[in-house]
Amino acid sequence: MTVSEGKVIETSENLATIRVGKHDNCTACGACASAKNVVVTASNPAGAKPGDRVKFTLPEENILWGAFMVFVFPLLFAALGAIFSFYFFYEYIVEITVIFFLISLLFVKMYDTKKGKEMESKAKIIEIVG
Repeated sequence: MTVSEGKVIETSENLATIRVGKHDNCTACGACASAKNVVVTASNPAGAKPGDRVKFTLPEENILWGAFMVFVFPLLFAALGAIFSFYFFYEYIVEITVIFFLISLLFVKMYDTKKGKEMESKAKIIEIVG
């Protein structure tokens, strides 16, 4: 589990939105290079309020699976489309590869929606620092 710190900017029900400064994981990812801060939605069992500085945990498997789904899965699915079209529809290789890539983006979106609703996949506030 990764422990990070951030500032609560909003709360609703049992969730909190936390603004987190960039750290090593963010630098390595580079997905949001123009952003100075990353925003994380976390479960709020500690009862943090807007303006509180908090420590929160984020399961590392979520980071790894998320990176795989965003960066690797679409490329693998596009490669599968290219191989499929090479053997069965050679004259439409580019079109079918692009279609497979776009279909993979739908899978990524469905995965993101599903994981976004699961409480166990969210970050969890463990301590109010100040």
